[in-house]
Amino acid sequence: MNDEVRVAELDPATVARICQTLLPLVTPERQARLEAALKTRTRDVAVVLEDVSNEHNAAAVLRTAEAFGFFEIHVIEPLEGKFKVSRRISKGTDKWLDLWRHSSAPPAYAELRAKGYQIWASTLHGQAVDVHEIPHDRKVALVFGNELNGISPEAAQGADGTFRIPMQGFVESFNISVAAAISCYDLSLRRRLAGIPAGLGPEDEARVRAVWLTRAASTGPAVLARAGLPVPMFQGHDFLTPEVPSP
Repeated sequence: MNDEVRVAELDPATVARICQTLLPLVTPERQARLEAALKTRTRDVAVVLEDVSNEHNAAAVLRTAEAFGFFEIHVIEPLEGKFKVSRRISKGTDKWLDLWRHSSAPPAYAELRAKGYQIWASTLHGQAVDVHEIPHDRKVALVFGNELNGISPEAAQGADGTFRIPMQGFVESFNISVAAAISCYDLSLRRRLAGIPAGLGPEDEARVRAVWLTRAASTGPAVLARAGLPVPMFQGHDFLTPEVPSP
């Protein structure tokens, strides 16, 4: 079997050959759906999950991010193997996302800042601003923490800003999946109203297309092997360990 290679390491010519090889394996209808979804993807908003241990919550957040076209997900996982995803909840959305894994907040934040992200962490404490005040016209990363304890002190202190979702009832906080859904919707809506276009750069789009076609075609890896081509993968997808649901 041919090796899996991070798609970012492949040259444009190889990416093009992978796409040309796989296109005949995918129906025109499926191709059209993939292309339509591809035009809605953006890296301008990244979602960061710190020490999330509930597989249902994790899956719900991934599903929400994918639904809004937010493509890049960073997982801060202090204990390797702790982050799991319920397939029943995720509905397979994880395979269409670019997932990265980090052991703590500092390296995750360094990676994000190197890509031009401003980091906003969700918290109920300190001088957190309303979620509506998060900038929508630049690259931002939204950080959500553990279900019981929220974000860690180092994640809060290392962020560029902190935010909260305003509430008027007796409840003091939302479930993490609900908080992520509200925050993603708010940013998505404000970006659309401001006319900020979605979409990826040409090279990035081609690379994502290569990975998506590989995953859309069940025989894709075998066909690529016969053609002497690598199997493209996103940066951190090999670190995700989906949970097999109980009967």
